[in-house]
Amino acid sequence: MLPAKGNGARGRRRIRRSARQVASDDAKILTYVKAHPAVRSIAIQKEVRLRKPAIASGLLRLREANKIRSKGVRAGTTYSAA
Repeated sequence: MLPAKGNGARGRRRIRRSARQVASDDAKILTYVKAHPAVRSIAIQKEVRLRKPAIASGLLRLREANKIRSKGVRAGTTYSAA
């Protein structure tokens, strides 16, 4: 029997984004959150069409900058404009 091939992150390269790309992604996230109050991150991910790590890091930066606020825990967390 052959060993099963994993489809983990071993063969993938990390995507490095420039500061301009990060700022653009954050602006997209903020615009969507302002237009859709009390939205969950999965909805943001589907509509803005960014990868999950980009959404997670963008939401963290926007929360730290007090541009959005979060309510709830884990998958039930909703985001609204501050």
